[in-house]
Amino acid sequence: MKKEFKTLILFGSLFFADLVLAQVNVGQMIEDIINFVINIVTIFAGIIIIIGGYLMVTSAGNPEQFEKGKKTLLYGAIGFILVFAARELAEGIMNIIK
Repeated sequence: MKKEFKTLILFGSLFFADLVLAQVNVGQMIEDIINFVINIVTIFAGIIIIIGGYLMVTSAGNPEQFEKGKKTLLYGAIGFILVFAARELAEGIMNIIK
């Protein structure tokens, strides 16, 4: 457990490296936070898609598990679409503000 926690702290600090800059205006800081959140959500959506595919492949003829995998895959794909739509919306708003 300690090893996973140390690994999480190490890799988590890599994501926050850009947020620590001292000479950043508010707009840039908000943009960095939005990009960080979008990157994390993108990773989770990719993991959800992999899990959905795994459930479909390992269903072994079980229609309930296949449908569960199919829904998981669909929700992961919808998550990807929402993440990229949110990124474009955030960039559009930031361009209007600038």
